[in-house]
Amino acid sequence: MNKCLILHEAMKMFLRRQKLRFFKIRQYKGDDEEICRQIVDNCFNGTYFQTSTGHFDVFYMRDFGICCEALLRLGYKEQVEKTLQYALNIYQRENKITTTITRTEKAVDMFYYSPDSLAFLLYCLRVSQLRYFIEVYKPFLNQQIQLFYNTAIDKNNGLVNNKQYSSMKDHSKVKSSCYNNCMAAMIKQEIELIRKELKIELDNPLLRYDYPALLKKYFWNGSYFNDGLYDKDYTAGDANVFPFWCRIFDITKDAESKKMFSSCLAAIQTNGLDKSFPLRYTTEKTKGKYLFLQKLLAPNYEGDTIWMHLGLCYLDVIAEYDKDDKKLLERYLELYKEKIAEDQNFLEVYNVDGKVYKTFLYHADEGMLWAGKYLKLVE
Repeated sequence: MNKCLILHEAMKMFLRRQKLRFFKIRQYKGDDEEICRQIVDNCFNGTYFQTSTGHFDVFYMRDFGICCEALLRLGYKEQVEKTLQYALNIYQRENKITTTITRTEKAVDMFYYSPDSLAFLLYCLRVSQLRYFIEVYKPFLNQQIQLFYNTAIDKNNGLVNNKQYSSMKDHSKVKSSCYNNCMAAMIKQEIELIRKELKIELDNPLLRYDYPALLKKYFWNGSYFNDGLYDKDYTAGDANVFPFWCRIFDITKDAESKKMFSSCLAAIQTNGLDKSFPLRYTTEKTKGKYLFLQKLLAPNYEGDTIWMHLGLCYLDVIAEYDKDDKKLLERYLELYKEKIAEDQNFLEVYNVDGKVYKTFLYHADEGMLWAGKYLKLVE
């Protein structure tokens, strides 16, 4: 954990928070789709897609990863390729794949090594069909695959071990989370898909592990997926989206997977994780499960708050689950449309009552690249 960098980023967020006491966030003109298109255009800085036009104005592998397929569908193929070239050059030079690349082109992890950095990089390279990049960087990718295996995997069972890692919930203290185990499964899966679709062989030390079986055995409680190996007393939004978003359980091909998601959907709705609009990470019961400093500076930042990027991944799954009857998807998208129109922007995170998340030290970011996912969903 780079404490100096974290303090620098925290100061930048604090200064932006103070500025917003006197000035409004940027107001874009147009309807929901016009606003989102302007934001996506503004997030490309000529070299790469940054995560936002606000304080997250750098490259984050996770955020780019969840948007990559949508950006390709929207016609940003050249910009996607430039972004991946930028990231790969720096990752190889720094000899590591990380959550973040700073403005000074340093590869750093916020806050710890995160399994999803490698998972989303492999995914982006595959869906972008960038065979040349994979061939050129193959030795480096193989090295990083082996590093992930040696660092994060319990060799006895194939699960992510009990060390502290970052994840979609970067502030979380949950060990061997369902989300991070989904990322391990995704790494195995992407290596195999690259072999099948692009005819390129990458090393796959995870090949012997059956991740659908492991996730069912260790995380599935009969009704929904638990948040972590040892965290079973609440329902978590990300834990019940990514087993399906990553297609570890493919609801488009497997009736049993669709039945499982139906059960997860019921748990999400029963616990109100889709209220006021999708999707909340968890409920208030999880107050003790977050890193101390982060909890102090931004209380409840990843508690029962509503996160737009998680919600959009949830809607990706809903779109496949609800193919014949789009009523649920349309209802959720209408809530998003109303929020975009209200803010004249695409913001990061909201309180459970639908109001913008802000504390004395922090204000929700603006101009999120995630707007591209919304555009894909409303096509």
